[in-house]
Amino acid sequence: MKLSEIKKALDNISKRDEHNEVYDRWSALPKAKYAELPSCQKKLVREIFSVDLLKNFIADVYNIRQKDLSDDSPSYEFMIQDIPVKELDKIMIKIRNNAVYTMQYDPNGNGKQITPFLYGNFACDAFENAIYEYKNLPKLQPKRRKKRFSANKLVFPYYQSVISDRAYQHALTTTKNKNAYLAIVDQEFFDKIKFENGNVTYNNLVVSTIRKCIKGEYQDISEINFPLLVQIYTIALKEAKTRGEKTITVHYPSFFKSIGTDMKAGNASDVMRQIYSFQGLVGIMPQEQTISSVFQIIEVDAYNETMTFAVPYMDKLFGLLEYKNKKKFKNSYKDDYDTGYELPHYNMLVHSKIISERNKPAIELVYLITTGLLQRGRIPDYQTYRKKGIKYDDENLVTYSTSFRSLLDNAPILKGRVDSYKNHADKNRALQRAFSKAYNLLKVKTDVERYFINLEYESIIPTISTIDNILTVSHHGINKDYKPFK
Repeated sequence: MKLSEIKKALDNISKRDEHNEVYDRWSALPKAKYAELPSCQKKLVREIFSVDLLKNFIADVYNIRQKDLSDDSPSYEFMIQDIPVKELDKIMIKIRNNAVYTMQYDPNGNGKQITPFLYGNFACDAFENAIYEYKNLPKLQPKRRKKRFSANKLVFPYYQSVISDRAYQHALTTTKNKNAYLAIVDQEFFDKIKFENGNVTYNNLVVSTIRKCIKGEYQDISEINFPLLVQIYTIALKEAKTRGEKTITVHYPSFFKSIGTDMKAGNASDVMRQIYSFQGLVGIMPQEQTISSVFQIIEVDAYNETMTFAVPYMDKLFGLLEYKNKKKFKNSYKDDYDTGYELPHYNMLVHSKIISERNKPAIELVYLITTGLLQRGRIPDYQTYRKKGIKYDDENLVTYSTSFRSLLDNAPILKGRVDSYKNHADKNRALQRAFSKAYNLLKVKTDVERYFINLEYESIIPTISTIDNILTVSHHGINKDYKPFK
């Protein structure tokens, strides 16, 4: 019932009263159940009809009925016997939320204030219904408590953990190297693997040249959702302390949220399809002589809302980088001891929200440029020039330089798209889309401008004819007041 409808009905009653009209005033008063009241009236009901007031009110109504010899209603005390106090309080709240209220202008209020009134007959009807339900309807069994997993406490990472170690920075890409990289394989892949002369071979080819057969042709694989894989790696890394043997278990509502998906929005199935696409992905480590599954769903527990994934390749990366990430010194007795000092093997400058971007080649470039800046370090240029006996004016300037060709060659998705075009115009458009978006993402989806002092670079868009030109980024060291977002 709308407030305007209540006012209209009460104004009509007032007019009839002014004209001394004879009518059934009680029937004319607007009446509504609690659920049908406007929100302002519901608030008044909650304020006026407290649990204690309702107890006293209903008790008084039943006492009056007891005095009426023609009324054979049971007493209030009889009806509430054997009902615990806490349960009775719940019954009173149920009465308040199910009773019918009569709307009237409050005679004691200022102006025409509409007030809900609860009359004895409506209160008793709601009371008797609540008592009947309490005594006769089957009690609901208490919900079985869900098993608590440490994964339920998953902290959403604000930053991605992009591998920046020089030896393993391409471990989550299809860029082939001697340490670690990815490949997509078909069902016959493992049947054709051999170990010969200390090398892993596939169809008599060394692993660095493994290709996947698509429609009868062997092609390099590049179209992997790299940013999503980096985010999954980040989550797995954060959960590493509670992971199982080469597995991780996550609370899947939290997991979906951390990869930018709201399950309530109905697009979880799209993400599941992308996750499933990683089923045929393997990580190849030539020097370790291992080929491992990267990320596979092995169990979905709908009751506890958890998913368990097999992550043997990621697990190996965790161990390798954790080992490399510790710097050891020797004491006077020449015994190694661990100082706990961490080397920067992870790039923590890229925001996790970057995975929502559709321009995946641009994200590849962001990873490469931010990682390159960190790998360049903070040693000023003048120290290099001083060794060569050259005078250098700016003693604090740090310069990172890389060719656009190097960036392209190390960005498998972008390179795959550029190579797929036959003419230079289309190739140049692909480069323009990727680099222009990358420069924008460096500003809005990374911390580079907060982390480095006076970061400067020209937003140069390369073309096929200028691909050998150099991108130069300079700064004046790391901001000592920098604080990452949480």
